[in-house]
Amino acid sequence: MDKYEKRRLRLIEVRDLLCGGSAATLAKRIDKSGSYVSRMLWPDGRDGRKRIGEDTVEQIERAFNWARGTFDSDTPVTALAEMKANVNPPNKGLKSPLIGHKPSHSVGTLHDLNIEPGPEIRGKLPLITWVQAGAWEKVVDTFTVGDAEEWLLSPIPTSKKAYYLRVRGLSMYNPSGEPSFNENDLILVEPQSDAESGSLVVVLLDDSAEATFKQLIVEDGKKYLRALNPDWPNRIIQVNGNATICGVVKTKVVRY
Repeated sequence: MDKYEKRRLRLIEVRDLLCGGSAATLAKRIDKSGSYVSRMLWPDGRDGRKRIGEDTVEQIERAFNWARGTFDSDTPVTALAEMKANVNPPNKGLKSPLIGHKPSHSVGTLHDLNIEPGPEIRGKLPLITWVQAGAWEKVVDTFTVGDAEEWLLSPIPTSKKAYYLRVRGLSMYNPSGEPSFNENDLILVEPQSDAESGSLVVVLLDDSAEATFKQLIVEDGKKYLRALNPDWPNRIIQVNGNATICGVVKTKVVRY
């Protein structure tokens, strides 16, 4: 994996963990247009993709008050997000929401960060079926604890309507690397996020009783659903008003 692909995946994590999963919020934060940010997030090989160069890296680091080199470092964004939420900013006198929590300073650049309180990370979300996902807007308000297969913690801020799904099959397995989803991976779906070209979405087709998982592609005003697996039959299908987007996939959980 080259440095540009690593930066693209890093920026996806920044969007999901530090900007609530919103590309528009990320664009505003780093002072770039929404379309430019979207093109930076496009996978390699797609026409119009913008590589994340050195100037953009510095711009991102300035926007988040990170020390130089943080974006390209191996420091997990999850660690930066946790510190952002749980560490007291200097001279503010704020109490940490985790009593007795002591942030790790094992990474040399962390003490240079300008930390501020981040969004609250909510509690548990339901793991539901693909049939339930297709009708989620109708059932979410009457959904009870026992209706879920189980309840799982969310690693990112979400709305109250977010949920998990268990991936079935290998249509979204990408042999070229991330994003890639294996059977039984758990995906976190946010119904209240806006889908854009390149988004990973859960979709209900009009002729189906259950939702499906694909990548949304918008080109020349036309919408397509694409499987990430290049060997998948009927990999790309065009949709014209015959599909409803149920939510945008924000992250995944892999269990061993």
